[in-house]
Amino acid sequence: MRKSDWAFPVDMVALVSMPIFSMLAILLAVQVYNTSRGDPTLFIVAVGMGLIGTGLLFAARLPLYRQRKFFSIGPRELDACHRKLYKAAYIFIVPSIVMLVLMWGAVK
Repeated sequence: MRKSDWAFPVDMVALVSMPIFSMLAILLAVQVYNTSRGDPTLFIVAVGMGLIGTGLLFAARLPLYRQRKFFSIGPRELDACHRKLYKAAYIFIVPSIVMLVLMWGAVK
């Protein structure tokens, strides 16, 4: 039996699907925002911080993805440079989540 040449690498699936999921998240976030009233500045900052954090997290974990380690938790298997990226990603992600949850609670 001949192995297919059409195998698509899993890390490339992650790379290609990230913008798609980002756009879906933005569309969902815009829908949530459209149900509320007020100044959109904080909302835009929160979504922007989340997107930056997601990009940094993907960049930090890219060496693990290339090693096909998709389900490892934490930065312990990363080198020093990628650990810094990992921590920087969470510096953006955590406040973004907190801001979005607080805004979502204020809408209801």
